[in-house]
Amino acid sequence: MSGRKARGPAAAFVVTLALGCRREPLDGKSGAGKPHSSRGEARVRVADDGLCRYVHPPGPCPEGASCNPPRPERIECPPELQKQGGRPTTDARPPGKEGWYRIPAELQVTGYHGCYFLVEGYCAPVHLDQCERGPTSPVSCRAIDTQLPVEKRRIAIDAFTYRDSMGVCHRVSAIECSFMECPTTPSSDVVPCP
Repeated sequence: MSGRKARGPAAAFVVTLALGCRREPLDGKSGAGKPHSSRGEARVRVADDGLCRYVHPPGPCPEGASCNPPRPERIECPPELQKQGGRPTTDARPPGKEGWYRIPAELQVTGYHGCYFLVEGYCAPVHLDQCERGPTSPVSCRAIDTQLPVEKRRIAIDAFTYRDSMGVCHRVSAIECSFMECPTTPSSDVVPCP
């Protein structure tokens, strides 16, 4: 031994976490802390899957920064877009959500974090640019063939009941599906609420 103490790495690690904004100085000024006031309106468009997308505008963002808007929300198509290939929508809305766009309920199957059911939510008229997702509940599921890679496994999802935003209860029957092909909007039967 030479009597020298072991030292850590010669250079420290620097980790940067990107949160959707990138600073780009304008005219050599950082612009930090100055909000950009022009946000614009959201818009609705028909997507290839027959559902529509509620697309948020970018901003607010500090002056001199380039910010990404929230991801588009999958919504049912309003009547004026059904002529362009969008699927029909349901008219029922909870009190206070009349005229809002409906985010369909969704079953999410993940490879490592289990299964979840998201009750439908709603997006406000585009001039308000506001979406409220419904509550999320875990759903019991398990891989059938665990020796296969995650993306090739079959998944068994147990039957479950949920209450929608109108207070109506639904029962979804047990499902078996390939991991990448599980239905995002499984069919259900209306049942009495517990």
